[in-house]
Amino acid sequence: MDTNFNTMLKREIRTYAYLYMGAKKEVQAAGEDIDSGMKMLKSMNAIILIAFSLEAFFNHLGQKKIKHWKHFEKKLSPKEKLNLLAEHFSLPLDYSRRPMQSIKAIFDVRNLLAHGKTENLQEFREGIVPTESVLELKSKWQNDCSFENSSRYLKDAAEIIEH
Repeated sequence: MDTNFNTMLKREIRTYAYLYMGAKKEVQAAGEDIDSGMKMLKSMNAIILIAFSLEAFFNHLGQKKIKHWKHFEKKLSPKEKLNLLAEHFSLPLDYSRRPMQSIKAIFDVRNLLAHGKTENLQEFREGIVPTESVLELKSKWQNDCSFENSSRYLKDAAEIIEH
């Protein structure tokens, strides 16, 4: 006897959670790496994933709580989305203190990388052999992609998401 069953499968995929888990793994890997170049690259990856995670969380919350979110979500910056959500929930935001202070920094790094440009850096240094110091010249995003920053941003993102 052949019996057929029909089943409706449903699952909610919270993209922000996967992005956050990826960021957490990258921060952990950066902390364990002794090579400064690899530490910076892993921290960079972490910060990008943190930015993606936060924006995905804002979209998740907005989609669930704000009517017609999908009509304007692509037009708003992540900060504008956060401000709209805070207004909706009557939450004060203090961008001069953590964790909100990190929001600007996280998305500044994300934007510098997403809209990256070749940079020609130069600096005059007296009495230094050029081959020893050329790698010390770093762009803003390279300086911002430190293990310390990525660790702090991860903690602040967790606080925002869990709030």
